[in-house]
Amino acid sequence: MIRYFNIPVSIIDKRPNRYVDISLFDPEVFIDLVTAGMRASWASILRCASIHYKGKNRTLENRIAHVSLDLENSLKSIESGRLILAKENGTEHEGRSTELISVGLCILLASRLFGVNFNRFRPILGTGKRMDFDLVQSNLSVVKIEAKGRQKNIARAIHDIFKKKEVSGFVGPQYGFLSMLPRESGEAHVYITDPQAESKDLSQSELIMRILRHYADVADLCGFWRMALKIRERIKALLAESDVYLLSGVPLEYSNVYKVGRMRTYVTSQLSAHTFVKPNDAGYTLSEKDDRIARFALEDKIASILDQQDYEELLSYTLRAEEDFIENGIQYSCGNDGCVMVIT
Repeated sequence: MIRYFNIPVSIIDKRPNRYVDISLFDPEVFIDLVTAGMRASWASILRCASIHYKGKNRTLENRIAHVSLDLENSLKSIESGRLILAKENGTEHEGRSTELISVGLCILLASRLFGVNFNRFRPILGTGKRMDFDLVQSNLSVVKIEAKGRQKNIARAIHDIFKKKEVSGFVGPQYGFLSMLPRESGEAHVYITDPQAESKDLSQSELIMRILRHYADVADLCGFWRMALKIRERIKALLAESDVYLLSGVPLEYSNVYKVGRMRTYVTSQLSAHTFVKPNDAGYTLSEKDDRIARFALEDKIASILDQQDYEELLSYTLRAEEDFIENGIQYSCGNDGCVMVIT
């Protein structure tokens, strides 16, 4: 059974000159979100956090294991469509799971508000005060976003977002997505605050390379380590070219990956996807409370586009499947980027 809940979404305007600019949002989606809330599933938060949350000093396997266990241990219940979080043992666990949930909710909400594919998001790496992610809209304009989670007061978090914006030097729009995540009592709630900036555009070549970086990360999650390696090599080659389209249609040729593992295929009425299973790979344990296992799979069409390096298809690709569904006893949580989390 898929566990759905509804997260209230609100705007925080900080008068007199901190009004949230809603002109960049999809108007119909925005109205629906602020009136009816954001419908989401626990699996979709886990999927988004697994892809976009980097963590510190962890291998890929350790990162996914910590994401899944931290999130599962923080869920108390879903009551009448409301997300209720549990009081955990130790502030470290609570702090980490609060951060993970806020990242998942931020990516889900921003994807819907701005009408963009998950493959348009990239983490902002570096030191010092900075926003967490940036995304690229269909008109190639760049938006930076910050994901923050708090159990109680969000006033200090709002102040921190404003401070990061002031010192960033970035001229484009910057939004804060603040998740109020109380423990034991009260439901989760997401607040949006603070843009007020001029737009900044990205070139199409830069967009292609950032999408390829996204899929290198996704390929790692899905076990396609050689595809990830080849994509990263291709990005280096593209950086040396004056025109990225000179390498469009030049295949990656990563298929000798089959020699050191086995392919697992998932075929449903909505999609076909594959994961690559290395020896002794048991998948990711979702919870200490039961024996559910998760794997990440790559939908066939995007896998083919990546292999063939068709950049026109890459730019237009969107997986058109239900975000979450169950078929033959298996749960699928699908991102529009073609990354599918399979729970058995």
